[in-house]
Amino acid sequence: MSNFPVIVSYSNNGYFQFAKCMLENLNATLEHHKVLFYCLDKEIYQKLSAINFKNIKVTFKLFTKNISSKLENYGSSQYNLITHTKMSVLKDALQKHEFIHFIDCDIICIQEPSIKHYQKYNKYDIVFQHDAGMYSASHLHAPTLHHIWTCTGNMSLRNTSGTYYLLDRLEEYQSKYKNKNDQECLMQYFEDNNIIDIRDVEKVKLFTYEIEQYTNGYWLNNNIGNLENTYFFHANHVSGAQAKWNLLNRALPYVKKKFENQ
Repeated sequence: MSNFPVIVSYSNNGYFQFAKCMLENLNATLEHHKVLFYCLDKEIYQKLSAINFKNIKVTFKLFTKNISSKLENYGSSQYNLITHTKMSVLKDALQKHEFIHFIDCDIICIQEPSIKHYQKYNKYDIVFQHDAGMYSASHLHAPTLHHIWTCTGNMSLRNTSGTYYLLDRLEEYQSKYKNKNDQECLMQYFEDNNIIDIRDVEKVKLFTYEIEQYTNGYWLNNNIGNLENTYFFHANHVSGAQAKWNLLNRALPYVKKKFENQ
């Protein structure tokens, strides 16, 4: 099993600028991680594969599905369909790699995690970014760090029977709840099984990263804290492309670059 996970992401052409920004960021910050990027249409595949990301080993895979190629708004039916393709992406990536870290395209790496960081979580099948809000750095909105509103846009997964068990359940729920995105389907699964702490789920070992390590947009957008101890920052908890760009621009000064783009 690889000590470092392979960074996995996906996008259609509508999110090209976010994908390009994310990959340029990874090219400037990562030294030990490989990257596998799934292109959901030919347009983004042609655009991204033409760029020379000289500091990272990135593989682009054309992975077409019958979904929109536009930038879709959160909550729309087309947005939900795009998120549902994530399960196919994850299963395909896990067939190739024993350990992956999936990130949405509105995420940037502030600093590269070390081997010691990953070793602390090596007994878990899936570890999520905490996605509920907070009143302060030590006072959460949720009753636990391991709340059932987990972030499926920033999570690490190992190639285990437990991981596949949960992905299979998610696919079942996506077929049943076509009006929900993948993260909403996962929460519905937890609720239907009376789970209030994801560590209590049977057949799969789930956990949550510390908020300051894998930081959601609420943290920065509400001035809860800074990103000095952050590995990956997610520009979520805002609505619309411009709001995401504004949040990413607030995060970029914290990035600890190992390489300069050339």
